Amino acid sequence: DCMSQESNNASLALFKEISRSYARFHLFFMILGTVELTSFLLFFSFFLTSSLIAFALAAIVFTVFSYFVLLFYFQIRKPELLQKLPDQFLYERQDSEKKKENLHELIASFQQEPFRAYSLKSPPDSPLLEKFSLLLHWQDLLQIQEMLFTILEKEEIQKIQLDPLNPEPHKALGKLYLQMAKLYQKPQSWAFIPQAFDTEKMREKEKELLEKALCEWQLNKELSFDKKESVLERAQIFSMLGSIPEESREYELLCQLFPDETAYLVRLGILYLKQRKKSEALQIYKRLNKDEAAIQELLSHYI
Repeated sequence: DCMSQESNNASLALFKEISRSYARFHLFFMILGTVELTSFLLFFSFFLTSSLIAFALAAIVFTVFSYFVLLFYFQIRKPELLQKLPDQFLYERQDSEKKKENLHELIASFQQEPFRAYSLKSPPDSPLLEKFSLLLHWQDLLQIQEMLFTILEKEEIQKIQLDPLNPEPHKALGKLYLQMAKLYQKPQSWAFIPQAFDTEKMREKEKELLEKALCEWQLNKELSFDKKESVLERAQIFSMLGSIPEESREYELLCQLFPDETAYLVRLGILYLKQRKKSEALQIYKRLNKDEAAIQELLSHYI
């Protein structure tokens, strides 16, 4: 609705303003330091013959000292400002489902064009500007999304605590953990990947969330009459983890529950081939009932 869209826009605008102020701080001291250092080097011979060299050195030292003091302040202050963003967005929102919907909308807004923190009329899309924005703000963007997802996680956990045998909150939490895990995957759309993002710590966070998602989908499978979605989701997560044997077991179950689903048979056959289980893959081939397209897809993975 209009109110929700206005809240989204206000939150995005505030996030950009916080991020830009941090960038302006760095830019100001970069320019000031460059001017001071250049002036000192250009007029070095003049400074040597006068007492002004002491003032010039003092100015440079004061600039460096001021930068690190203010940097320390910003590093404390910025997370506090970002922490207030979700609170401002959720102010006076009482309905749990509506709050959940609005949070998902806000997360989608942050993910839509995440690193267009600056805008130029010409050219409309500058790769260099996008890289600059990405380098400065990817951590802020990650932090605010983590905060929003944490609110959603608490909402679903509260529902589970009220009714542990209800499969729906387990399903919602499983989906949520899967979305959260994608925050730590290498984005295909980024102009480049910052070195600080591509670390073992990020991979561990992704793996931890995927394992949490597996647990919730397992509970959903045990509690729900319709097991198809939970088994499919678990298969997808095992695929993301690179766990081929476990993914195979999920597809074996799917093929038992839905023996006429060609797509499940083909995927199971491909997984067998990846594990060098060619005799099992041959049995899948026989079950495809001369479906030429499915057979061709299966055989294209034969090695």
